[in-house]
Amino acid sequence: MNAEYVAATETTRDICWIRNIFAEAKLDLPVLVVLRGNNINANALTSGTSTNNRTRHIDIKHHFVTEKASEGLIRIEWVPSDDL
Repeated sequence: MNAEYVAATETTRDICWIRNIFAEAKLDLPVLVVLRGNNINANALTSGTSTNNRTRHIDIKHHFVTEKASEGLIRIEWVPSDDL
């Protein structure tokens, strides 16, 4: 779960970076970006619907994705592995 959560954070950082480049060029991106993953626990943690003692080892910088999901910048969706 940790690897998927970190990957979601890195992807969210890239989304923010691309959005800033488009904003500087006076172009607009869709308001919401859908981030899909096949790990139910990572998706629950990312969307802020799950917390437990096993996640306390995750570095605070990776909770950036949860912040952006709550701001409405991204939406987290679970999809089966076969559909990715």
